[in-house]
Amino acid sequence: EPQFGAWLEKQHTENPPEWDPEQFLTTLVSGKRDVAVDALTDALGNGVRLSDLVDVLSEGAAERILRFDIATDRANDIQNGWLAITHIATYINALRSAIERFNQPELLRLFYYGVRFINQGKALDGVLADDVSFEESLGLESDYVHRIEKALLSNEPSQAMATTQAYLREFGEARLLEEACQDLVFEDYLVRPIVIGHWIKMTVALFEEYRTSKRPTKEKHLLALMRFGATPIRERWVSRVSFEAIQFLEHGKVPKD
Repeated sequence: EPQFGAWLEKQHTENPPEWDPEQFLTTLVSGKRDVAVDALTDALGNGVRLSDLVDVLSEGAAERILRFDIATDRANDIQNGWLAITHIATYINALRSAIERFNQPELLRLFYYGVRFINQGKALDGVLADDVSFEESLGLESDYVHRIEKALLSNEPSQAMATTQAYLREFGEARLLEEACQDLVFEDYLVRPIVIGHWIKMTVALFEEYRTSKRPTKEKHLLALMRFGATPIRERWVSRVSFEAIQFLEHGKVPKD
């Protein structure tokens, strides 16, 4: 932390240094925590632009959503589920806003927390599913969006992502899809207000990341949103609360929350 001030000064040099964002992303998502932290220290010390770092952190957060083990959300003995993993993406989106508004050395603390947040999320990873291709050309933007909506409401995440990928090749602005994701709030597809709130914030954050990121793989943000939206989300928690109560009474195990 004593070096933060000097590192922040390097942000104002004319020529940013060369660095390998792909290696940083791999370390961030799959490496050991101390190695990921060291990679961030090297990047900041060398003057890598904060906006470039946020782009890679944001992609790492999308990767966490794309890798999330869907079965975890249904497990009684694991408290972290879909809602927990979404916080990583919205934290990084907030960090992007922070670097535009806050020019103090303490800002760099938030990058270290972001790296930790993304890296520790790999404990909730599952086996990556096979990609589902979508070769059909639907022509109209509304046809693509209606097909994506159908996959969301039918709980078909692979189909939703494949159709979205094809849609983005034709309609990169994705305005109609964004409107449809906003309207989904009023379809009574989601039940609990907290889950509806998470869908709203994810829609806002991930469309913003999609439009702001300079990464060539920025479509991951919208694919992550579709995977989250199309996956059945556990909203009725009677079984889990009962399980935790029994564990507490019989074994003295106190829930984390």
